[in-house]
Amino acid sequence: MATDPTKRIRRRRVATPFTMGAEDFLDRLGHLAPSTEAPYLTVTVDWRPEGSSPGRAEPEEVRRSQRRAGVEEEGARWRPAIEILEDQVEDLIEAQGERGVTHDSLREDYKNIMGWLQNELDPAAHGACVVANSSMDVFEATGFLLPLPTEIHVGPTPAVYSLVQMVEDYPVYGVLNADQQEAVLSFIAFGGINRQVTLVGNDYPRHQQQGGWSQRRYQNRAGERIDAFARDVAEETRKQLDRLGVHDLIVGGNEVMTSALDDAFHESVKKRSVATIPMDMTASDSDTIEATMPIVTRVEREREEAAVRELTDMIGMDARGASGPADTLRALQNGQVDVLVMVDTFEGTGWADYEMHVFGIGDLPTTHPVGGDVSSLVSIDLREEMVRLALETGAEVDIIHSAVPVADDEEVRDVDDAMPMSPAAKTMQDMGGVGAILRYSLDETPPDEAV
Repeated sequence: MATDPTKRIRRRRVATPFTMGAEDFLDRLGHLAPSTEAPYLTVTVDWRPEGSSPGRAEPEEVRRSQRRAGVEEEGARWRPAIEILEDQVEDLIEAQGERGVTHDSLREDYKNIMGWLQNELDPAAHGACVVANSSMDVFEATGFLLPLPTEIHVGPTPAVYSLVQMVEDYPVYGVLNADQQEAVLSFIAFGGINRQVTLVGNDYPRHQQQGGWSQRRYQNRAGERIDAFARDVAEETRKQLDRLGVHDLIVGGNEVMTSALDDAFHESVKKRSVATIPMDMTASDSDTIEATMPIVTRVEREREEAAVRELTDMIGMDARGASGPADTLRALQNGQVDVLVMVDTFEGTGWADYEMHVFGIGDLPTTHPVGGDVSSLVSIDLREEMVRLALETGAEVDIIHSAVPVADDEEVRDVDDAMPMSPAAKTMQDMGGVGAILRYSLDETPPDEAV
């Protein structure tokens, strides 16, 4: 064609008040050194307000007799997470005794965490995670556009399970919305759009009523322009998906443009395209997220089923698979795990000697299992420790959802009725709730030690 089909390309990173993404934050937490003398205090919060006000509630009028010189009464705290934290953390600290390293460290951590939540966390946040250990000079905190469960953990390592589950539930994906004149490629991460690329097409050829081309020639030229614009959009989409490492793409638009894009997409893009849906170019960011999130959720559930099938096949072939808490923990300790697979109902207790890098399941032993100092043994939350070890060794984590999706027209179940469990979750439950796809089996030589 005589003219460039794309008139303008605009790439922009959407401003966000949060300086650190969930994956980067997880990487930092997963590599923090264990601390047995003074534990880590990990707090995750659902920071959504109880009402609709974007700030603290207006303070009630204080009577003159109740006022103190130089002190201004603070407004009412309307975020439920505040009250939960105040109640639970105070009880937790008091349980440590009146004084001591643990008591003093937790008291300082609690003060720092509450100060950050109330004074530094951006009001746009719906959730936050804070990890503190004053004795180790550690304070890691960030907010998110998505809520996290309001939970408090005290332990020798940070608690990361809730954060990993959020990353699993809300993977980064792309949405390409296009018509014959414009295309917008958006990347959605953890409930919000963080990057966008906009391509504006040239309107050549213009349809002229008199002195112009015949209708057939005009249609041919217009078709050529649409195909050329689709090729530009397809190539830019490929570049952005590859650059950002995004595996899922949803294509939206009218049938004319989506068909042209399907013909123009590189094979690597077609493999990442999980759905094509009708979408108008006037759709807002929130409309785009609302329309596409159920699709991504469905794709994630399908991937979970595939991960469980692969794990089952590996175990069945007596190959690179481990099942049950004991074998999985041993594989994690040895750095063998490629993918940790865990059902979301899994719970357990265990023990660790972080100095000797030895771990086990069950209650604390009365004698050291490998001849070390028994005083070095500490109790651990098995779920948290397994996920932390996976992060530390570069393994992927697949959390299998146990709940079966409920249809919109399905009757509400009675509270006492047992919730149905997905087939993948049932399979995981039968093998102890947790398993692992291994990099090498127990009787193989580790790759870095192979001759």
